Amino acid sequence: MNIRLREQLKILMSAKSLKVTALSRDTGVPVPTIHGWLQGKAPRNIDQVKTVADHLSVTLDWLLYAEDTQRAKTVESRMDEINTGVWEVVLRKPKSTKEGL
Repeated sequence: MNIRLREQLKILMSAKSLKVTALSRDTGVPVPTIHGWLQGKAPRNIDQVKTVADHLSVTLDWLLYAEDTQRAKTVESRMDEINTGVWEVVLRKPKSTKEGL
């Protein structure tokens, strides 16, 4: 399984218009560490990655491997992600099998 921290972190930071310095300040993860991740270096401290994942409201699996183990999340629990552009939401009227519905 390949670590995809670099790509996933870039996606989230771009979607949230988040700078490295702000992410560092908010999470306590050093700026050089975050820069290293963005350059493709493997994380050495999983606790730091977990802190960033929690701060960005994603799972550790999603941030590291682009896999979401919590597939049963409700729309309400994903509103921050939807509002920041992490998810695209498509609304359409369902096809009804009964007349008049």
